[in-house]
Amino acid sequence: RVAVLSGDMDAQKKTAARVAFQPADDSAPMADIIVMSDAGATGANLQRGRHLIAVDTPPTAMLKEQRIG
Repeated sequence: RVAVLSGDMDAQKKTAARVAFQPADDSAPMADIIVMSDAGATGANLQRGRHLIAVDTPPTAMLKEQRIG
């Protein structure tokens, strides 16, 4: 079960993807994996994830730390 979040999505679709991966309440998530672009991920704050797979190299150390955080 995969959710996709990218910068070209409107705010409502981005929120739906985030909630599918990390519900606001204690309900079970609808997505086990979330795939996102840097533009879509800005401010995502997804704490449920345990693994990060970067398919590109962040241009700065700060962006790398934000992804890991």
